[in-house]
Amino acid sequence: MGDPRFGRILKNRRNFIYTWCRREYKNLRLAFKGGVSCPDAFTCSDNILIMSFIGKDGLVAPRLIDVRLETPEEVYWENV
Repeated sequence: MGDPRFGRILKNRRNFIYTWCRREYKNLRLAFKGGVSCPDAFTCSDNILIMSFIGKDGLVAPRLIDVRLETPEEVYWENV
């Protein structure tokens, strides 16, 4: 809602998903180029988004929602 990239999509689930994939690709590219710690998006086609792996030794990095920081203020100031 409110995103101009979705304004002209037909009321079709497939078109919505394809547009969402392209949007996610562009957002990841911008974030990565801006220095945000996120996957580097390589390409997208239809509903497939190919991006770099984030993790170590084959184990995926935790999702942000699953991370619990003991000292969030300290972590914030380390990254400002």
